[in-house]
Amino acid sequence: MMILDISSKESSLKERVSREMLRVIGSWNKNSQVIEFSNNEELKDSILKTKSNVILSLYELPLDTAMMLKDMGVIQIIIGRNDDLIDHVDIFIDPLEPKSFQHFFGTNFIPGDDFSEDILEEISQYFEMDKDIFLQKLHSNRAKESLCEILQIFKLMEWDSDFFGFNIGYVSCRRLTENIESYIKQKSQELNIDMIQYNCNCHDQVSILTAEKNGYSFVDVRVTFELMLQRMNDINSDLDLIIFRKGEEKDIERLRVVAGEIYTLSRYYFDQKFNHEKVREFYEGWLEKGIRGEYDDYCFILEADQQPVAFTTVKENDDGTADIGIVGVDKNYSGRSLGTILIQKVIKELRKKNLSVLRVVTQGRNYPAQRLYQKSGFITNQMELWYHKWLNN
Repeated sequence: MMILDISSKESSLKERVSREMLRVIGSWNKNSQVIEFSNNEELKDSILKTKSNVILSLYELPLDTAMMLKDMGVIQIIIGRNDDLIDHVDIFIDPLEPKSFQHFFGTNFIPGDDFSEDILEEISQYFEMDKDIFLQKLHSNRAKESLCEILQIFKLMEWDSDFFGFNIGYVSCRRLTENIESYIKQKSQELNIDMIQYNCNCHDQVSILTAEKNGYSFVDVRVTFELMLQRMNDINSDLDLIIFRKGEEKDIERLRVVAGEIYTLSRYYFDQKFNHEKVREFYEGWLEKGIRGEYDDYCFILEADQQPVAFTTVKENDDGTADIGIVGVDKNYSGRSLGTILIQKVIKELRKKNLSVLRVVTQGRNYPAQRLYQKSGFITNQMELWYHKWLNN
């Protein structure tokens, strides 16, 4: 990756924050090259000599330079919003802008552990937030992880590839433009990729049109629900009569059968090129790892007739939130509201831990799951589109 160092006469907070972001990202990428930008011809020569295909720069990048880079097929990642460049730049990152559906805006992209204290104090004043509360929020976010995925653009999914038996790539930058797609084609050849997974925000028109133009097939809608745990009313005490506990090793054999029944609404099942038996094993393995704390942190279950009949896996995050992994109810016990009881018991348990937010993701075609979460007080937080692209049969 090439970093363009643009001299600036501006001394605004936006300029200081953007430059700090550039410094921090550069410190993460030891192999990145910092180029002092003077004119387009020198820049073009540097790109051709170094064969750079990704450039990171500030929002003050001149329009004619952005146009030249786009024509050269170079991916442009710009720190700081600049609407004059919107038609030429691939990715914008701006921590001072309100959250955006198409680019990466908002304080979730401030790596608090790496920013200088002076800059962080300025940002907290800009948002009129108490400094200590603001810093606590930043120190527990996953900004570095998110930014590194964006900068990586595309990667091999090693675990998934090993499990399914063919090489699976993932568009980690979450955006798709013609220049990003050209880069993905190049990396796919280098990594011998057989199929590509792409998770796209449903509001990102540019990415959707680029995906459809380049042979990506729509396979699923990814719906994220969110619940503010500490704002919930007390859960019905009658639920205490239900046997509810953490899953144990002895439950695995019985619950693997239940887990193996929930995969038919997944995108892997919808995509007929995936082996259905392997997809079943995928969900059975997820349940098993959840009980053992090897993927999610733990698994809650409900018992009926002295056997486990419903389960959900849960993962706690460093930022004080939690995510539900998978949920399953024995089909022989359907119609008894066990799913609702299970989720309400989980909510009650997580509130005791003073966690702030509980999230869960489900498929767009899984209407029963959506009704379950809505009935339990969750609200829709985000909708994304899953695309698959097969390169080899």
